[in-house]
Amino acid sequence: MIEENGITNKTEITGKTRNFLKELPVDSDFNVLAKPKQYISEKIIDAVEEQDISIRKLAKKIDMKHPQIIRVTSAENYNIDTLLRILNGLGLEIIIRKKL
Repeated sequence: MIEENGITNKTEITGKTRNFLKELPVDSDFNVLAKPKQYISEKIIDAVEEQDISIRKLAKKIDMKHPQIIRVTSAENYNIDTLLRILNGLGLEIIIRKKL
């Protein structure tokens, strides 16, 4: 299914993102960087699906461009401001705790 301007719908995007996350290489940074980013991405994707909101609608809601959100849901590099705006738009928050 295709949205306006040839952009793939949210189901296809989230499905592709989940497949991408499964293919992340395991190296020395995996537990420090990749694994937490993967977890954050999955939680955001879950919230998007649960709220039945498209990436474009979320972007409009939080006054961002959709590629910024895609970077976060793809576990790419992004800044904390972007992450916090996305989380806020989805009604989510970060809780910091000591590692187990």
